Amino acid sequence: MAWGGNWYGQLGDGTKISREVPTEINTVTEPLVNSGFETGKAPWRFYTNGSGDFSIVNVSGNNIGRVQIKTAGTNVQLYQAGLVLQANTKYRLSFKAYSNTGHDLQVVLLKQAAPYTNYGLKRPST
Repeated sequence: MAWGGNWYGQLGDGTKISREVPTEINTVTEPLVNSGFETGKAPWRFYTNGSGDFSIVNVSGNNIGRVQIKTAGTNVQLYQAGLVLQANTKYRLSFKAYSNTGHDLQVVLLKQAAPYTNYGLKRPST
């Protein structure tokens, strides 16, 4: 339930209409499947135009996805195909990543197939 000013869409109902009384808000379910690698690699897919490997490693009781690059390329992807994002909906993307070779990491969120629509996220990792 949410109510109050909604000038920026902060109530999360997909509108900018303020609500004076508590209103049921439809929540968007998690668009990713197996987001924490709890059930292994599926449906995650790995691609690189170099060479590398994607595996699941258990660290202190938690599964993590590990991408190892053997030969550098210009394109490395860890993705799920067929995700559906809702218009005018805020999503939160969070993850932990590091490079043990000193290479920079960059995050780009785009459609995985033509026309490769950029969804507004292209930032270096900090």
